[in-house]
Amino acid sequence: MEQLAPPHPNHHSAADWTFQTNKWQLTDKWGTISPPYALNGTGGVCGVISNYPNTLAMPDGRLVTWFRRLGIRRAQLAFRVQSSPGPLDATGWYRVRTGTAEIDDLWYLGPTGSYLVGTWNWKDPTANWKRVRLTWWRGSTDQGIPALCVQLERWDGAAWIDLGTLYDINDMHAGAVYNMLGLVLWDDGLVYDNTEIWSPP
Repeated sequence: MEQLAPPHPNHHSAADWTFQTNKWQLTDKWGTISPPYALNGTGGVCGVISNYPNTLAMPDGRLVTWFRRLGIRRAQLAFRVQSSPGPLDATGWYRVRTGTAEIDDLWYLGPTGSYLVGTWNWKDPTANWKRVRLTWWRGSTDQGIPALCVQLERWDGAAWIDLGTLYDINDMHAGAVYNMLGLVLWDDGLVYDNTEIWSPP
């Protein structure tokens, strides 16, 4: 994979993202992975979609981020997002929720219906900083059926631990003009830092 953003080793700037609402802030109140600031919500739900060059049409890709939960909220990663700005649920997108005492899951959320694709058996109720790597690509199931493949990994401090790959034979929006990606802020209960975007070479 090729890293598209940020231009390593530099940070993203707020200008690299489209924010659904104004309910966000850059802060060091709860610590950072790379000073000076991390990204935090300030109320309600706020989709944060990359508008960095070459990230607007990514049917296949990878999202790597550090996050820290401050309450009960799970980190939420978004990919194959169909429009921005605008309510994510109204446009069609895939959502991964991770990083609490609840089992991680993958959903498709769309204007005419939503469904659970599957779950990963990882729970982590701690409030420590965590790092995850999400990769999605057009492939096939173990039975050879064409499908969207979605792999989730967690960083254990020394190596990536594979949590498994889920498959969606619906493969929503595979040929769409726009396939964007990003994060979801929820109240002030999540902090993100050092988010990386990768694409196939």
